[in-house]
Amino acid sequence: MDLSMPPGESGLIATGKIKEDYPDTRILILTMHDDEEYLFHVLKNGASGYVLKSAPDEELLLAIRTIYEGGTYIHPKMATSLVREFIKKDKTVTTEDLFELLSKRELEILPLIAKGYGNKEIAEKLFISVKTVEAHKAKIMEKLNLKSRPELVEYALRKKMLDF
Repeated sequence: MDLSMPPGESGLIATGKIKEDYPDTRILILTMHDDEEYLFHVLKNGASGYVLKSAPDEELLLAIRTIYEGGTYIHPKMATSLVREFIKKDKTVTTEDLFELLSKRELEILPLIAKGYGNKEIAEKLFISVKTVEAHKAKIMEKLNLKSRPELVEYALRKKMLDF
């Protein structure tokens, strides 16, 4: 769904109507607007994802796959705004609470990183491309506000993710 449609139309309103009539429909917003206000409104109206038109093709494919699998995808730049706003509203949020933001695929990749597998090995294990692994790793680090691979490993150890 595009937010900017012909005059008189609004992707935001259309998203709300579609979700109202067909609640199981998953909607990915593809837009030029990198304004967090749009993001907040479309999520409230039921969108499952938000990708900027300037995003690389691989990211668009990742977003489509994530939403198809029942997840939520938010462009990394926009995800940062969302997390910042969430934390601002709830000062009791800790890094541990951010675990809930990770997608199913990110939860598969994080323990493999922590166990010392390289991107190529992870890609082969999960039957995905190295670029996809790198994109997921970057998203994990952004969502958890981590800066390095050792911090990822430490986080996975704290969450006891090396047991599975």
